[in-house]
Amino acid sequence: RTKCDLAPDRCCDAIAVSAKTGEGTAELLQAIREKLSGSMTSLSADTLALLPRHEHLLGKAVQCLENTEELTAAQREESTLSDEELIANELRQALDALGEIIGTISPDDVLGRVFAGFCIGK
Repeated sequence: RTKCDLAPDRCCDAIAVSAKTGEGTAELLQAIREKLSGSMTSLSADTLALLPRHEHLLGKAVQCLENTEELTAAQREESTLSDEELIANELRQALDALGEIIGTISPDDVLGRVFAGFCIGK
């Protein structure tokens, strides 16, 4: 859930994140780490087999979330709001990477599929 600084709480399981204030980014990263480590500990090493593509995408998501954490920490120290778009972009990239693993379709995928069949003049 984004824009936690503007919207009221609506769901108890959601982690509210604000790109503007940085609120919630540390909690989001921690929750993802806990979910991943919790699912990993219930499986033996023999039963866990990540596809290289999934491993890459998980790494990308974690890196984007770590970048978000660094940007929000720097933003708090400098008391500036200049990095809001960078923070939102990092969160979007993390979400897109996770979406590729579970099979969700991004807006870019939809546009790519729509315009793939069009021949735009020469």
